[in-house]
Amino acid sequence: MKEPAHRLEEGRAVRELPPTSAVARPAGARLARLVRVARGASVVRFARVLFVAWLVACLVPGAARAQTVTGIVLDARTESPLSGVLVSLLDPDDRRAAATLTDETGSFSLEPGRFGRFRIRAERIGLQTLTSGAFELFTTVPREERILMADRAIEIAGLVVDSRIEQCRLDPGNAMRIQRWWQEVRTALDVSSVVQSEGLAHFQVERYEREWDEDLDRVLSQVRHAEVGLSSRPFVSAEAAFLAEGGFIQGSLEGEREYYAPDADVLLSDIFLSRHCFSVTSHDDDDLLGLSFEPTRDDVPDIHGTLWVDTTTAELQSLDFRYSETDDEPDSESGGFVAFEYLSSGAWIVREWYIRMPRLARDAWSSRIELVGYVDVGGTASPLEATTRAPAEGGAVGAVRGVVYDSVGDRRLQGATVSVFGTALSAITDARGEFVLPVVPAGEQRLTFSHPDPRAWGLGAPLVSVDVKPRLTSDVTLAVPGFRRVAGVVCQGGGLRAEAVLVVEIQSSDGVAMEDVPLVLSWPGGGSDEPAPPVRREGRTGPGGRFVSCTIPSEKPVSVDLRIEGRLIRGFDVTMPFEAVVYRRVQVPVTG
Repeated sequence: MKEPAHRLEEGRAVRELPPTSAVARPAGARLARLVRVARGASVVRFARVLFVAWLVACLVPGAARAQTVTGIVLDARTESPLSGVLVSLLDPDDRRAAATLTDETGSFSLEPGRFGRFRIRAERIGLQTLTSGAFELFTTVPREERILMADRAIEIAGLVVDSRIEQCRLDPGNAMRIQRWWQEVRTALDVSSVVQSEGLAHFQVERYEREWDEDLDRVLSQVRHAEVGLSSRPFVSAEAAFLAEGGFIQGSLEGEREYYAPDADVLLSDIFLSRHCFSVTSHDDDDLLGLSFEPTRDDVPDIHGTLWVDTTTAELQSLDFRYSETDDEPDSESGGFVAFEYLSSGAWIVREWYIRMPRLARDAWSSRIELVGYVDVGGTASPLEATTRAPAEGGAVGAVRGVVYDSVGDRRLQGATVSVFGTALSAITDARGEFVLPVVPAGEQRLTFSHPDPRAWGLGAPLVSVDVKPRLTSDVTLAVPGFRRVAGVVCQGGGLRAEAVLVVEIQSSDGVAMEDVPLVLSWPGGGSDEPAPPVRREGRTGPGGRFVSCTIPSEKPVSVDLRIEGRLIRGFDVTMPFEAVVYRRVQVPVTG
């Protein structure tokens, strides 16, 4: 039987079902999906492998510029500057209004974007977390703060309270030990979350899919592919409330099954902490200590696992987790892994991750479900450090000129913003797609560009190295890759079979992204001389209100309709050119 292809839909890799089968895409941000075949089939095929760790374009609404809070963080004992401290501006409800990491001089700058009452919280591994008193921001005059941080002398309550000691049957001694290590873990997770949400680091991402035998002794196949552009959010999970309600494994065995992994936001959420008990675990390596967790309920599929911490540096190293058993699957080693890394800038990042899903088959004679192997779906993120600075006075400089080209549309791109990575230097292409950067520091620089079209498709910004010669002009061509490479990223492997790619974004009339909106796609079946019933596909929008189809045919009229509050609403019609990426935005009127 023909091996199904893969594609990416709302940031998820999808393996196609046979043409006669229709699969609805799920709502929300899914990490991995497994689809079962009908009774009597000998092998269960993976229909979807979902990763929400994709290239995300974040648009932040404008706000009136309020007072800026600047300052410096120093060691309380030596008064030397402290780098890599997470400094947050908290509103009266303890929500983070702004956050950043201190630089090598210990300096920071925060812009809440609004007036109001705030507090400052500063935290770093091994140091006592400091929270300031409340103050008002009501002018545009910058406010300066001087923060002194001491070694951690006392432990802060947070994870373990009296009710949890009773619920998890902990004695007070173990509770204090868990509390002590959770404070270090929580700080690392908090920084990791802020690094992604605030875009404090950029990454080159490589994804992979690895197939194992049933004993995990032998790799049967492996596919790796690098992303086209940069990502500031390489690893993102579903919302904690969504996972608490439906579980980390969702869907039916005979239909579609999704597998989820936790990110930093999920692990830090109140709902996750309230539904898991923690304990301290030893490791064969004396330098590692584990903070293990297990669920307190069994009404939905959950996870249990261990956060591993370096006992010398108190730095978070990794997370191992396993899925709890389900009634309709045989026991397996399904689970996942997340590796963390501490950068010199003070940022905590997710360096590598994977989800391990079981490959299942139904015995044709007994109809029993059997384990036949595993598939790992994961990725690695390589941080890009900004080594370039703005030209120093009297320093050697050169110029860069060039053109930005769209290989998919076979055209030059007008209105593309070209930037020197790590600086504020930028230029916008003219009607001919050309640009000039007249003053660029000499040496090897990295150029990147952005444009609404590829950004809407879900592509990140490409990165190109340029050797800038002093007092000379360097020529460069920047380009959106060709269709096959773009489809390979957007469709995650299904680009080789895709005829065209359709990207749909659903918004309300006031501009708010609408997630979990059902869509119905239909087009004529068969060829010109082979009449067949119309083909119908269904799906749902995911994060950002985006929906991506990589199975849509070219040169055929396609109808796209929306289902809003149970009613089918006409969306639009489109005929896809061969090897084209088409983007459509649909606005839905706001009711009542």
